[in-house]
Amino acid sequence: MQAVVRTKTDRWRSPLSSALFELLEELRLRRITRADYQKTLLNWLDREGLGNALAPEISEAMASHQQLELLRRHVNECRHTVLLYRVDEGEAHPPHEHFNMISTQVVLAGKIHLREYQRKMREDSDHIAMKLVRDAVLGPGDVFNASEWESNVHWFCAEAGPALIFNINARGYEPSTFPNLTDPGFGRLYVDPTRFDLAGTVHGVEISPEEARQRFGWRRLSEFPVPDCALAAANGESISISLSTERELAQVL
Repeated sequence: MQAVVRTKTDRWRSPLSSALFELLEELRLRRITRADYQKTLLNWLDREGLGNALAPEISEAMASHQQLELLRRHVNECRHTVLLYRVDEGEAHPPHEHFNMISTQVVLAGKIHLREYQRKMREDSDHIAMKLVRDAVLGPGDVFNASEWESNVHWFCAEAGPALIFNINARGYEPSTFPNLTDPGFGRLYVDPTRFDLAGTVHGVEISPEEARQRFGWRRLSEFPVPDCALAAANGESISISLSTERELAQVL
């Protein structure tokens, strides 16, 4: 199908802007796999040196406390976005799952306490069985990926000062999606992942955004201990890229 491109935001000065479009077209047309897409993207970002390439935008995002959108394109039924966003110390992004979204996020500054989960099956209309795959503190250069079938549910909080995250997300590119009865399209659903069984399986319940903010907003992940049986099953891979200028990034904070 011929691509119909609608560019909504275009302030990413990197040559990766056009390269990302071509790479995502390969994914949209099923010429490469999701794993190939994310591997290639990480190699590009590693060579890019985001700290240098985005120095003015990093300063703007840290000063404004607002999400800074660098690129947004719609291509037929798909869309992709590149953005920077700040997470203040103690601020939590409550645990949530996405549908039909592939994201690659890089910590540019600060520290993030992250938990990632993999959905195993839907138990009923609002309960899902999950596995904890990573519980870690990430620093500059560290990466967390998500896709429909891997590490799709995540939860994170900034530790020891504000943090800044670079995010590339691609929506609508997955050939299949996890069973979902409420049909949020490209949206997200919030999940309470604090109930475990003796085997370490997480029995998550999908909750409203209001409930998620009430239970988890401005609360550190350490306030919600994870049992040893669940930690023993976690085997998430650590991935990092070069930022080229970590000293300058530290000065922004």
